[in-house]
Parts: sequence; C-alpha cells; structure tokens
Amino acid sequence: MTVQLTLLYDGISLSAALTGAERDAFVVIAASDLRTPTPVNDGAEVPVSEPIDPEALLGFSIEEVEETRLVLLSGVVHESLYLPFSERRKVAQIAPVQLQDSFPFDFEEFVLDVEPTGFKHDGENLCIAGLCSKAILTDALLLCRTLGVEPRRVSSAASILSAVPAIEPEAGNGVTAAVFLRQHGTSTALFVDGTPVFLRDSAQTDFKKAILEARLALEKGATTVGKKVERVYLVGGDGRPAEELAKVLGAPSSQLYLNDKTLRSPEEECLALASVHLEKRCWGLQFRKGEFAYRASFRQVVSGLGDELPYLIWAVAMLVLWGVTEIGGSLARLGEVNSRISALVTSVLPTEELPSGSERRILSDRLATIEGELQRLGSLSKISPLESLRGLSESVAPELGLSIEALSVAQAKMVFNGTVADTPAVGRLSSALERREGVFCDVQISPKGKLPGSSRARFSAELVFCE
Repeated sequence: MTVQLTLLYDGISLSAALTGAERDAFVVIAASDLRTPTPVNDGAEVPVSEPIDPEALLGFSIEEVEETRLVLLSGVVHESLYLPFSERRKVAQIAPVQLQDSFPFDFEEFVLDVEPTGFKHDGENLCIAGLCSKAILTDALLLCRTLGVEPRRVSSAASILSAVPAIEPEAGNGVTAAVFLRQHGTSTALFVDGTPVFLRDSAQTDFKKAILEARLALEKGATTVGKKVERVYLVGGDGRPAEELAKVLGAPSSQLYLNDKTLRSPEEECLALASVHLEKRCWGLQFRKGEFAYRASFRQVVSGLGDELPYLIWAVAMLVLWGVTEIGGSLARLGEVNSRISALVTSVLPTEELPSGSERRILSDRLATIEGELQRLGSLSKISPLESLRGLSESVAPELGLSIEALSVAQAKMVFNGTVADTPAVGRLSSALERREGVFCDVQISPKGKLPGSSRARFSAELVFCE
C-alpha cells in the first residue's frame, strides 16, 4: 500500500512514502508541541511488511503528537442520490436500498456513509454516499497504529475539496467545480452555490488521462443537478496554464493557489486543503463508524483535559461560589422564618416558653385536643333547647313568616308544628333548613294544608341534629 504521510508542523509539510499497492492515503496530524524535526529523505521506501520505527521514520517522538485529526483515503466510491427527506436516521435506512441498483456487490464488505448536502432539486434532497472497502480502511488504521497515531476522522480524498469555496469565495457562486491533481490520482467535486453535489475519486496518474476522466466526472455531475459547469478550479497539477486545460475540461478554468501564489507539491496542497477543511468544519464523509468508530486513548483524554484545565478550574470555582451563595441565602431565609414563628407563638402564648423547633408539633397537638373536646359536646340539643331554637331561627328568613305552635326537642332531633305565610313558603323553609348542613343532617317538612279562612299554610317538621 502506498501511503503519503503528511504532518502539519507550524505550516511546514514533511512527507514519507511507504510503497506497496496502487492506492494512497493522506494522514494529517495537528501537532502543537513537536520537537524540532530532522529532515526525512523524500521518496524513502519502507515496505509495510517490515517493522516500522516511527521515530526514525518521522524524525521526532510520536508520543509528542497531540492528535491525529484526519485520514484521507483514495479508492472510495461516491454516488449522488435524491431522497424525499434529509433526516440522517431515515437517510441511513433508505440509502443502502437505493444504492443496491447502482453497486451490485456485497455491502457487508464496505463501510457506507451517506451525508445530506443541503441541496434540493424538484423538492427532493440531494445526498452524497461514500463506499469505502473495509480492507482498505483496516489497512490504513493498522498503519496509523503502527506509527503510534489514532485518527479521529477518516474521509475520502475528494471530500476535502468542499473546502475550496471557503478558500476562494467566487467558487461559492453558481455552478463551479474543483479538480485536484494528486500524485497518485485525481479528485473531482462539483458545487452549486458552494454546496457539494457530486464527488469522484480516480486512481489515474497519467496527466492527460486524468484530465479526461475529470471532464467525464464533471459532465456526469452536471447531469445530476441539471446545470452546466460555469468555472473549474484546479488544485495541484504540473504547472500547465489553466487556459490550456480549459479546452479539455470544457469550461473556463483557473489555478487555485493555496500557498502564496506558488504551486506546491501534491502533499502540501493536500495538507493546506485538509487544514482549511478541519478549521472551517466543512462538509465531508466520515468512515469511522460502527466497528471502526473512533475511541480516544487515555493519553488523548488526559491531553484534552490538560488543554481545558484552566476553564475547568474556573467553572468548578464558579459552581462552588454559587453553591455557597445559595446555601447561605437559604439558611438566612430559614432563620427569618423561625424568628417569625417564635414571635407569633410568644404573642399567642405569652406565659409559655416552647422549645425551639418544636412549636409546630406542640401547637398541632393542642389544636387536635381542642377539636376533640368540641366534638364531645355533641349536638345542639346537648347544649340547651334555647340554643336549638337559635340555630333554627338563624336558618329561616323573616319573610317566610314562620310561626311555631308546638315544639319538642330531644337528644338527636327536633320536632315542631307551625305555619308560614303561604304554601310556596313551605318549600322555601325546607330549602333553607337543608342548607344548614353542619347543623341539621336530615330535614323532613310535610305540608298540612291552609288555615281555614287564611292564606297561611300549615306544616310539620322533623330535624335531625348533626353529631
């Protein structure tokens, strides 16, 4: 396997080639505190099958690398597809079914990632799918671990071209394309107003054939979105004028310089693209999922915490300060409530001194005792007949014209006969007495007709006292 290992060290690109097969990978390492590296001979061949000494290969201690952020693999198959939704969960469920028609092979041997792009056409959402062979991914991760690094993200070489509109604002207007002429292949991307809509990776290294393949990819991409490519941006290459290549690509072309208007090596161009891609958080595929998901090592976790330690200490200090303030305020308010309770108890029971904190319990017990004593007094009849009549008079309005002719008061009930102003007043009397639920638990009023030669109505009543 041919691997271009590209290290980011204060803007300086160092490369080491490991030769084996026809595909390649780019490893971008963000290193903030490396020792001064020693030069590495360009083109040094180290067979993968032989033991690799990372420090001898790279020129510095791999333990001082902060983190490996991105690995770019060529040999990834891309496909653009339209779906009626953009939710990632639904996309992940439906996309494999649609892709089966385009890729008649066993998906179990590949890692599939489908990412919505945000582009819509005729009401449907465009997504880009990437299929990466599990064998290629395993080899790349094994090589990284042999070197002592663990990449957070594994993507395709073509996907970092999504950084081109972030580098060249004009590439974000209209239908544009980017062609990356790498050392070991060609990557092509098509954009609509800066949104990637089509990707293609090719292993073709012959320049003329690579340009022809790029044109075919652009034509297919234009068909996918139903739009014509307006401008092509070239990344890398052999220094030929963009105007000359425009004739082959079929669209106006211009060279995109990533480093001070100077055409650098393919490794440095890839490094610059990847750095912008990571910094701007551009759209991209991610094959570190499922069994290949990234798991940070203990050293990386400790290193990450070390960077955030001042902020963590500040956050903990603020949390403690807030907790102390809240607890102190709560205790002060509780003290005020206790003082108020003591003042109220003293005003009610000036001759008694109740133990602090037990006022509520003692007063509740005394209240329960008073309620029990009142219940033992029984009904109104146990107090006196006069009290019974008083309860009756409070229940009857004067306009009823109540007149009692005979009265009998027993322990549990009162029976009496009398007259009221008229026949409807008998019903109003019954309703008035029934409303005194706390005094009379049962009310029986029986009309007895009218008095001879008068409008007054006679009745008999039986009232049961509430116990």
